[in-house]
Amino acid sequence: LDSSKAQETATRMSKYLFSKGYFHNQVSYRIDSKKRKSNVTYVVQQGVPFLVRTVRYEVADSALYSLILADSAQQKIKQGLLYD
Repeated sequence: LDSSKAQETATRMSKYLFSKGYFHNQVSYRIDSKKRKSNVTYVVQQGVPFLVRTVRYEVADSALYSLILADSAQQKIKQGLLYD
């Protein structure tokens, strides 16, 4: 078993968790080898997720600002949601 592949997978897992708002995650792995077989065990500690605290728009054009507010029910980023 190539341990660099296991490390690469652990790094990918960590980056994925980071992209989903788990900024203080930890991913480690352990390789158990017996004869010709190896098992990789990953230990994932996702940590506390970060949430969107506030959503604020700063738009100089009042007409454009009105359009944005009128469509705010359709926004994908909302207060209290997981950072994603």
